[in-house]
Amino acid sequence: MLFLVGSVVYFVYEGELATPNWVLLATAVLLLWFSFAMPTYCDFSTVRGTPCRNRVNGKLRGCHQHGRDKRDAVWRALFRVRNPGEFFRVRWHSSAVAAPQSVAGAARAVTRSTTQGTRDATIFVCTILSTVAGVVGTVASVLGLWK
Repeated sequence: MLFLVGSVVYFVYEGELATPNWVLLATAVLLLWFSFAMPTYCDFSTVRGTPCRNRVNGKLRGCHQHGRDKRDAVWRALFRVRNPGEFFRVRWHSSAVAAPQSVAGAARAVTRSTTQGTRDATIFVCTILSTVAGVVGTVASVLGLWK
């Protein structure tokens, strides 16, 4: 479907855009599709160390269980800071209530490495850069600045 749409757009605007613009636009669209629309698996590292096999759309998206963890890992890998969205999350506890005691056999806390976040952050940065380059190249070509 993506190829069909790209072919139609190419033949409609064939003479208006220079070849480098088509390359930049194709790269931007492909990376956007890869990052946010491609049917794939979550692949977030589970407690057992295996990748999550839940279906998602896009490599940067996580499943219903790992979406938040994946976004947090990208923030840690890109900027070395906590996700700013954490400040707006609703916390369903009260400071007046004591923390629950640990239960024997309960799941232990897991610390996430930034390796997966680094990979996802790299995909995100490449997507943003190629999208900006594609848009700038297209605007420059349409305005006649680049032929």
